[in-house]
Amino acid sequence: MKRSSLFLFSLLCITLISYAAPSSDAPANGSMGSGFDYEEAYGTYHWDTPAAFQAATGQRVGAYKEAPMLASRVASGILPPVEERLPNEPLVLGREIGTYGGTMFSAGAWRAKTYGAEPYSLYGLAMPAHTWEYDIYNNLAKSTVSSDGGRVWTIELREGTKWSNGNDFTVDDIIFWWENVYTMDEPPAFYTRLQKNSGNWKEVRRIDNYTFEVEYIAPSLALFYVWGGKAVPGFEKEYWSQFHPRYADAEELDALVKEGGFESWEKQFAHMTDTDGRHNTDRPILLPWVLEKGTPGDIVMTRNPYYWAVDPEGNQLPYIDELYRFMDLSGEVINLKALSGELDMAIVNMETFQLAKERESQGNIVGKRYGDNIFNAGGLEFNLTHKDPVLRALFRDKNFRFAASHAINREQINELVYFGISEPWQAAPWENSAFYHEGLAHAGLEYDPEKAGALFSEAGLKKGSHGIWTHADGSPLQFTIATYHGSGDGARIAELVTDDLKAIGLDVNLRLIASGIYDHIKANDLDAMMMGGAGMGGEGWIWTQPLASAVVPVDSFDAAWAPLWQKWYESNGEDGEEPIPDVKEAIRLYREGMVSIDADVLQENWQKIADIAAENLWTIGTVKLPGYYKIYRSNLVNWPTEPVAWDRGGDKGRPEILFIR
Repeated sequence: MKRSSLFLFSLLCITLISYAAPSSDAPANGSMGSGFDYEEAYGTYHWDTPAAFQAATGQRVGAYKEAPMLASRVASGILPPVEERLPNEPLVLGREIGTYGGTMFSAGAWRAKTYGAEPYSLYGLAMPAHTWEYDIYNNLAKSTVSSDGGRVWTIELREGTKWSNGNDFTVDDIIFWWENVYTMDEPPAFYTRLQKNSGNWKEVRRIDNYTFEVEYIAPSLALFYVWGGKAVPGFEKEYWSQFHPRYADAEELDALVKEGGFESWEKQFAHMTDTDGRHNTDRPILLPWVLEKGTPGDIVMTRNPYYWAVDPEGNQLPYIDELYRFMDLSGEVINLKALSGELDMAIVNMETFQLAKERESQGNIVGKRYGDNIFNAGGLEFNLTHKDPVLRALFRDKNFRFAASHAINREQINELVYFGISEPWQAAPWENSAFYHEGLAHAGLEYDPEKAGALFSEAGLKKGSHGIWTHADGSPLQFTIATYHGSGDGARIAELVTDDLKAIGLDVNLRLIASGIYDHIKANDLDAMMMGGAGMGGEGWIWTQPLASAVVPVDSFDAAWAPLWQKWYESNGEDGEEPIPDVKEAIRLYREGMVSIDADVLQENWQKIADIAAENLWTIGTVKLPGYYKIYRSNLVNWPTEPVAWDRGGDKGRPEILFIR
């Protein structure tokens, strides 16, 4: 089967099988033996329902069981039995069958959402798996079916799914979000972006308690990649109604807002949404762990007794009782604690990762490298809509851009920044991507100062007496490269690129803009920009979020190479500046792809966009972003094992199946 067909098949993700909860005498899978790996045996670790698991494996999910800490609460009458806490057809997840108990210790000030406290939920209606394939699978949704060419999506929830407070999760909660959150004048931060990127929604309709429809003005994949994977399952109607004027008593809400010290109910609502998962311990969620203790200080999350997934033996997930995250440790301390095995899981720098690999034979820790969905570690973007007509004309000359590309010593960047584990690459998808384009990935990639000099000459520049390039009339050529990286890999790459350009005779300076760089880009104030990884596109998100801005000027931050063309795109030609023909064609192809769910159309249009980018090199890439590095304590089991699997920000390898051996 062609890869594009696999993509479309997995994207539609239609599961229409019904299943009754297993009886207590249903055969379990203990006979598979200790250490049996379901993913290795069956090629996946997720099945939509117990019936789907049985159809795929020939085995029945075992009788439902629960963690001892929950069983004692059932015995004392605090909780209902596990069968009543699970949906009728739970999601089935499994690598190795785990054991209950323990606390997983991790560290770092990154957002607690990574392992379980995100309100808009990295565990959404549908999920991308922790692989390079477009393995979209049903998650909170039991089934997702598109019709009318992708214009309408019908979503069936898992009947019996409950919030962490025990209340039913139904379509009423979805409708509450649609009518009262998505349409807010000041929505929580994520939803501002969601409105912008998925603004072609027409209606969300309730069919029954567990089924609803989403209708788009035009066909869209945003349900899966933006909304279904990350958004709406965050608002239980009963809880959030107390903070919304449509439902709450006006005087009581006003008093609540004043008591909290907020300027408006919207600001209080956004604060209580707690998008970092750090402070609202009362918020009902649908994730494996709930926030028990928030900041200031360390974060503690405990198991959600109503979590809606089981393993193949019928054990309700998660396995681990508690997550403890040290929030105030420095990066150096985190690295040291990870190396010594004091943390169960930590994201570390490359040097620490290398040390971990050397120490793996001691049996205490394991180092793992994971990929990211970012095209490139850092890219140079010249402002093609510059206010200065002389610089604008120069930057628009592709000979100048290709010359600058050939002046960059990418092998040196790879060695000095990434210890040689990366490779030279333009701002383009990797070769294991469905959107790989060889011409774009390798365009102008060679380090060749002599060729760079010849191309500068073709662009109309000439060498001055001191070896510095000037304009054709002998006037000075000077420009500044802006960056927002003050330290780390991004800063080092920006410095090395600037040094390479200086070495070839360009009079260029590097300027760190610590804050407000977006305002400079929007105002068209910059000569050039060194973008970090986030500006270098997004694998798998090409048609649903403006992360392809390295090749199409569709995002107001990431398209620093053409701010006025981006305004033209965003305003449908009413603002900004009309782009040159090649860019207009790329925009047309991008828009056409945005409203299609046809895998062949997506592939064809992307290849044409990449053809244009390879010919023009709008963004000059450096090396592949190697990804990120984790150290696990060796007795923490079930982490993702695929080498350099790209992390779409969603699946994270399903931490609810991690366990401590």
